[in-house]
This record gives sequence, structure tokens and C-alpha cells, in this order.
Amino acid sequence: MAETEVKIGPYRVLGKLGEGGMGTVYEGIYEPIERKVAIKVLRPEYALRPEFITRFFNEARAVNRIEHPGVVQVSDYGQLADHTAYIVMELLSGEPLSARLKSRGSILPEVALCYGSQVAEALVAAHEKGVVHRDLKPDNIMLVPDLQAPGGERTKILDFGIAKLTETAEEGAPRPLTNSNAVIGTCYYMSPEQCRGAGKVDSRTDVYSLGVILYEMLCGERPITGEGTGEIIARHLTQEPVPLGKKAPQLPAAVTALVHRMLSKDRERRPSMQQVATELEALSEQYPLPLRRRSTGSVPVVTARPPGVSRRYSWTGTDTAAFQAMLRSPRGRSIGAAAAVLTLGSLLGVCTLCSRPSPESARLAGKTVHYRIDSLPAGAAVVQAADGVVLGKTPFVFERPAQTGAFRVRLYLPDFAGRELALDGSMDVTRTEVLAALTAPAAATANAGTAEAQSKAGPPGKSPSSSGGQKTHKRSHRSKILNLFKF
Repeated sequence: MAETEVKIGPYRVLGKLGEGGMGTVYEGIYEPIERKVAIKVLRPEYALRPEFITRFFNEARAVNRIEHPGVVQVSDYGQLADHTAYIVMELLSGEPLSARLKSRGSILPEVALCYGSQVAEALVAAHEKGVVHRDLKPDNIMLVPDLQAPGGERTKILDFGIAKLTETAEEGAPRPLTNSNAVIGTCYYMSPEQCRGAGKVDSRTDVYSLGVILYEMLCGERPITGEGTGEIIARHLTQEPVPLGKKAPQLPAAVTALVHRMLSKDRERRPSMQQVATELEALSEQYPLPLRRRSTGSVPVVTARPPGVSRRYSWTGTDTAAFQAMLRSPRGRSIGAAAAVLTLGSLLGVCTLCSRPSPESARLAGKTVHYRIDSLPAGAAVVQAADGVVLGKTPFVFERPAQTGAFRVRLYLPDFAGRELALDGSMDVTRTEVLAALTAPAAATANAGTAEAQSKAGPPGKSPSSSGGQKTHKRSHRSKILNLFKF
């Protein structure tokens, strides 16, 4: 017997995605154009209460005011005959930041700076439109695949359901949409003024919440914790967090200083979200993500051609006629036959070579090798040398298909000299590397000298006379990787 079809307005429900404090989210489809969407439905116990209906539709109003790629998009909303209220949003793939933190603990500093910069930019757009989120937390930040974004991921801010909207000058006087004495938000990420009452907040409450999230991403712990909601709220009001530099001593002073300014109990001393976005962008450029190459399988994707070089040769009508006439001549027929024989012979030779794998490759086919990499001190980033992809942090255990030759990785740790390892690609390997500490002046001198030497030498295997374009590309790649030594 066929299952009963469930519809919400014009959308057919495909399944349940999750639940929140005010509603349930379903996956749906708009069948006329086969577009999949996420549908948030208000809980039945709230459906007949006007204040909750207003707050629920507030999310659609807030999001559509902002119109920023870092904010989830809302395309529709409505109420059914039984007063069920719903809003329709874009369907996102990926995972919440909270899941990433749960699986990994802390996040690499350069990745945390990148995420923080993207969130701050979206919140700048929100604040410019008079929207304060008020419930910013890792659960409400989605990490979605995006090949155009640094590191291949983009953040998307969700759940503006308790956002505070203020009317713009053209629309009239400011008008809060909640009771001024209500405490609204998630206690771990609430600002001190938000703990005192929802009506006393402005855009700087989001600055505080983002500071909490940055602190958690960078060291794996929240700055304020407690046994229950009341204790956590009291500590937000009175207790200073443990300095981030003590939790994560490898972090640059500029990063820890920014986070603690954002966590100031006095909102007048916090930076604006625009200042936060500007500083995070500068820090992200100073400590960039390792480069990643876009690829399909093992074949790099060519995204550009040199100027003036077309994909195909163009033939004029005169060229084509002359070429056809040459082929019809006795000499042309002889040349064509010889070319055909040579081409067939070459193809047969290539096929023969391709069909005979080397004995070593045949021996390793289907075999998996296991690696364990440790460092003293621990916590070094393990980066694949071939393309700059970050594999993990020491102590790091992983496996990969066996190969002939060496598999190369690099170790990076702030204030320590980098190290490149050549791991045997055909057998299990365990390595422990002792990293040499660098003083700040020595690190700067070493990095500058290495960059200069590499830029003069050009790419490995190439003479200094290689094309300027190739040297510029390689030098740019190395300079970005070298920046990781400073972190």
C-alpha cells in the first residue's frame, strides 16, 4: 500500500531533517520545477499564539532584509488552514560547526580565522540592515561545500528566529519585537547585557557571541562554563575567561588580543562587527589556508588558457581547399598512407606499454599502508606536500593506498622550523620528529631567506630561465605556504 503523501502548501514533504526549540525542519520538493527545499514548521503548541507567529515569521523578514551569501536564503512562507505556520529555505548540504567541533575538538587556527572572517562579514551585512541575530552559536553556523571559497567551504548563518529587528529611519522609530525583560538566547554564547534582558542588546551582543565561538574554535573549550544555566549566566556577568594565550600558547598575540576585546564585559570596549571583520580578514591574509588544487579524480582541472591561445585551430576556406587538393594528389596519398602506418604503430606501442605494469606496481596493487606521525612538541599540522591539503595534527594516524616511491608530507608548528618527511610509499611507517624552536627574529630571517633562495632558484627541476609566469606562480604558492611557519 502506497504511503500517504504529505504536503505543506505547494511543497511535498520528503522527510524530517531535525527539530529546534520552536519548530521542526523537513526536506521538501516543489514538484513543478523539481526544486528541493528545507521547510521549517512552527510547533502546534505555538501556532495559535500571535507573539510566536510574529517571532517565527520574523526569521523570513530578517533574512530577506540581509541578502548576503553567508546567510541562509528564505524563499517563501505561509499558514495552512489549521493555522500551521511555515517558512521555506534553501536546502544546504554540509555540517554544523558544532558537529565539526565535536569531532575534532579545536580547529586549525588558519581555518578558524577563515570561518570567523566569513561569519563576521555576514553579520556586518545584517547589522547594516538593522538585524541583530542574538542567538549566534556553532549550531547555527553551517559549513557548506563551495569550491570558490578559501579551503573549499563557506559558512552560512542559520536561525534568525529570535533576531531583533529595528525599523530603519525611513520606516519609522526603532521598535523591538520582544519583551525588554525576556532572556533570550543560548546561555554559553550570551553576552552579559543579553543575560540581563533581551531588550537591552544591540549589535555588540553578536560581537561577544562570535568571540565565544572563536575562543572555542581556537582552543577546543568554551570561555565560560558552569553546572547549570543560572551559574553560566552569572559567570558571563562577573567572571573573566582564562586567557586564550594560556589555553593555546602557540597562537599569535594579535589573535588572542582580538578575541579578548570581543569578550569584554563592557560592550563599550568591544570592537564593532565591522572592525572585527576587518581585523579577521587581515589575520586570514597573514596566516592563509594551505593551497588546495581543484581537481576531478587525479587530473587537475584547467581553469584558464594563455591569452590569445584558442582551444581549436581555425581554418579558412582557402586553407581547407588547398589541404584537400594536396591529399588527392599521388604524393599526398603516399604521405597519408605512411602517416596512418606510423600512427597505428605508435598506438600499438603505447597500448603494449600501458598494459604491462611494472613488477613493483603489480606487487603493491590493492595494498594499504599505515602511517603514524608524531612530533615533539605535539600539535603540528600535517600537510600533504603535493597540493597543500591539511591531513591532520600530530599525533596523527592514517592509511592510504600503497605506491612506488615516497609519499611526502610537511610538518608546521608555530614558532618551530618546518620539516618535510619522505615516507616510504610501499610499507607501514612510524616517525617521530623533534622540531627545532625558532626565536621570532630567527624565524623571520629564515623565512625571508628561504623565500628569496627559492624565488631565485625557480621551481624544482627547472632552470632560472624558466618562463616568468611559472616562476611567479610557484613563488606565490611557496610564499603562502611559508607563512604557516610564522603561525
